Amino acid sequence: MPVFRNFGKEELTLRNLTLSVFGAMLPSTLVLILGFFAILHSWLNAFAEMMRFADRMFYKDWWNSTSFSNYYRTWNVVVHDWLYTYIYKDSINVLGFKKRGPGMLSTFLISAVAHEYVLILTFRFFYPALFLMFAGVGCKYLIIAVHFYTY
Repeated sequence: MPVFRNFGKEELTLRNLTLSVFGAMLPSTLVLILGFFAILHSWLNAFAEMMRFADRMFYKDWWNSTSFSNYYRTWNVVVHDWLYTYIYKDSINVLGFKKRGPGMLSTFLISAVAHEYVLILTFRFFYPALFLMFAGVGCKYLIIAVHFYTY
């Protein structure tokens, strides 16, 4: 990307870092929206049409989310339902967690590892930004939820 052409060749200052970050915001937002449309809308609807799958709720109104928990539930309903059914509920039932905290933590960590693994295979490099985003937000939400439900 032209914004990062001289990144690493010149001295790293707050001005250069800020210009690089703000220069990458619009293209990265466009890639996010186009990726959302391509994968969660077009691709999954095409497979649902070929397989004659009637329920086509792949995402809900994530753009109206007011919290991270609501965003994670509505952004990708397919992944959320799979994580809830096979990771969260199984970690509570099989591993015997009595409280929601360890189940939520294991779900966020497994989701973060799986997403980072897909990025490693796709882009052929390891940059744990998505892992930190998923695990960090998940752990923050976990701390807030545990604090809220214990008092």
